[in-house]
Amino acid sequence: MPDISLYLKNNRVNLLLPGNRLLQFEPDGDLQAINGAGSTQISIRKTENQEFLVKDWEFDEILDDNDAAYDSTRDNVRDKLNDDIFNGDLKPTAVGITVKNNVSAVLAKGTPVYVSGYDSSSRLPLVAGSYKATAGTMPATFILNEDLAANGTGEALLIGTLSDIDTSSFSVGDELYVNEANLSDTIPTGTNAVQSVGFVLESHATTGKVALHGLGATAPTDTDTNIGNTNLSISSGTRSLSLSGTNTSFRIMTGQGTPFRVTNTSGNGGSVTINGDFRVDSGALSGGIIKLEENPQGGSNFVALQAPNSLSSDLTFVMPSADGSAGQFLKTDGSGSLSFGSAGSSSTIKWFIAGGAQVAFPYARYLPLTGDVFEQNTASSALSRTGFVAPYDGEVKKVMFRSQETLGNTELRWYKATDGTHAPATSLQTVTIDYDTADKTETYTYSTVTFSKGDVLSLRWDPTSDPVSSTCELNYTVELEFDTST
Repeated sequence: MPDISLYLKNNRVNLLLPGNRLLQFEPDGDLQAINGAGSTQISIRKTENQEFLVKDWEFDEILDDNDAAYDSTRDNVRDKLNDDIFNGDLKPTAVGITVKNNVSAVLAKGTPVYVSGYDSSSRLPLVAGSYKATAGTMPATFILNEDLAANGTGEALLIGTLSDIDTSSFSVGDELYVNEANLSDTIPTGTNAVQSVGFVLESHATTGKVALHGLGATAPTDTDTNIGNTNLSISSGTRSLSLSGTNTSFRIMTGQGTPFRVTNTSGNGGSVTINGDFRVDSGALSGGIIKLEENPQGGSNFVALQAPNSLSSDLTFVMPSADGSAGQFLKTDGSGSLSFGSAGSSSTIKWFIAGGAQVAFPYARYLPLTGDVFEQNTASSALSRTGFVAPYDGEVKKVMFRSQETLGNTELRWYKATDGTHAPATSLQTVTIDYDTADKTETYTYSTVTFSKGDVLSLRWDPTSDPVSSTCELNYTVELEFDTST
């Protein structure tokens, strides 16, 4: 047999390269046969870019289905190639090799085989049938593309379309596995090796087709990882499933309506530990659902947590770090952090103080909280009529403040006196407001200004820039919350 030959078989073009490597093509492409350099030679080139697939090839080395010369003259071979075959895109349908049968019986087309040796005289690999239960014969390396007589030679495929075989016992789409020197749609179990070879393209007794996806190594035979139709048993210790690569996932898929359960040997529920995010996708036209079932002895009802059917963005709730007190409720800070809070009641009321003052250069002032307007032009009068006695326990919630002039960064600081005097003994929360525009109103919400019944409260105003006018007017409203049960 020549080092390179082209022959026709099963309505396909077969190109045999050095080393008996086989390329098989569906005749549907843009090749052209032309005269070679010699009177008995033919060249085959691609019409698109004039690239030669074969150059100066002896015409009588081009064989037909019966391994005979394609025609008796060079010109006839050239014309018949152009007329009968090279009329469109040449699409590869299979890749394989020429092999030799190493057993004394016929190996049928479609038999999975392994390389059992090498024949030095023909320079061909020797093959024999692969058996799922016989480790020395696995994994299969090729699938035979024709019947091989005892010690005969023929084609074996690695990848591509295996055509014209009996696939009538299979359905289109079935995945096929190496069985006992044949193919089966049943996954081997137990200690048998598992090797997938391809999928059924056509189910038929004589014209069946199988898409070979490339034969590789067998799956591990450890029963801890090969479940099949039997139960999986791990005696002790830990087993790991390692997933590597980008966007790699592991799925446990069950039939429709069939739950996935984790139980211990006593029949009670086991536990599942997940190191990472636990994500529940939606299996229907609704948001993902987590169902917490009642005791099976009590019935089959459940409590479900369900995501909305539509979200504009991701939403995360952060649970509290500790339990709350009896009667408290779970509340949010508006940013997803949850905490326990006390529900409002008739004993909790809001109170507003509206006040004003006329202030002048150069000192900070304690502002009146008694509701009357008080003119302050000296520091010595700052404490005379500004204190407010708290009638109940409570907290300062909010202040709304307006200045007649531009004052820049201005501090608003709360004080309280717990000894019954009006002196600002304890400094509470301080906020800074930038009054960069005259007659500007700002609102600030406090978080730590709490007080007890009987405390004397004071509010100090301290601008960066002192008022220019001797009658700079300030207006403000303070919101307080009292617990009248105290």
